[in-house]
Amino acid sequence: MIVSKQNLQVVEVTKADKQIPVLDCVNILDDGTTVGGNGKCFIAVSPVPDVIKEKVAKVYGNSKSSCVNVSSGTINEVLKNIPADRQYNGMLEHAEIESTNGNNIKFVLYDGARKRNIDGKVNPASYPPFENLFKRALTNKQNIQIVLNAKRLLPMLETIVKCSNDSGDFSPMYIEFTSEGEMIVRMQNPKTQQRVVGLMLPYKGIEGKWMENNNWEERLQNGYFNSGDQHLDSNSDRVFNSIDKSNKSRVPVVENSKERCIIQGKQKTGNRQLARIMHDKECKCGLYHIATDGIFEWCSGKKGCGHFERIKK
Repeated sequence: MIVSKQNLQVVEVTKADKQIPVLDCVNILDDGTTVGGNGKCFIAVSPVPDVIKEKVAKVYGNSKSSCVNVSSGTINEVLKNIPADRQYNGMLEHAEIESTNGNNIKFVLYDGARKRNIDGKVNPASYPPFENLFKRALTNKQNIQIVLNAKRLLPMLETIVKCSNDSGDFSPMYIEFTSEGEMIVRMQNPKTQQRVVGLMLPYKGIEGKWMENNNWEERLQNGYFNSGDQHLDSNSDRVFNSIDKSNKSRVPVVENSKERCIIQGKQKTGNRQLARIMHDKECKCGLYHIATDGIFEWCSGKKGCGHFERIKK
């Protein structure tokens, strides 16, 4: 059986578990699918495609193997010895499971010059029924608020990225949620076309209580902080300088002023200390956004059209 480096990366989410020792293994199915998990999240990687398997088999061979649980120590040893292959377009970043004998297994690696065998251990215990978890999750998807363990989530996402092995800037990750709060993450390796599917279970009970927005988050969500925020530093940064990428119009610096309305040359301005840029509203000149202090609005550009208008009496 041929497995790729990406297949074996699922070892990153395995863990030593005294109650369920087989969780410290990578489950390799007879079709080449690999599964790793820790009881709270599972990642499955699809088999090496036949078109690649045929090419790799000319070097490694491709003997059949039954479903087996390989210890994480063995998998890590194999990964450490799989060469980084740029010369043959990744063909050497594979291994063949040549034989299993009792609780032993043999991986065959090739570095372009010679073959190397790595012997390891397997666990004969039954692997947790991950199929039921994936089936339930993948057929029961909908939007929902969930609470996840960040220290488990990050290793899972990092492992999925490793399995997808996408080094380009365009690296899409597809995320969905089920009605039970499970998180489903999917990616595809652009070179081998192998799919990676990750599943993570949420916190339950009091740990899963949703964190409601506080006042600061509400204001942040609404896009501004009003003048009644006594706890904010009055000298905090009030400089707005952003780029509207959709129309490339520039929003220049908005300066501070304690006065409600002042004259700068022939241009009227509102209270710059309370000002905010309205990123969804352009000035009629079409070059800058509208700025407002809640009472007046004006063209935010120093060299803009000079628009100034009272909006609140």
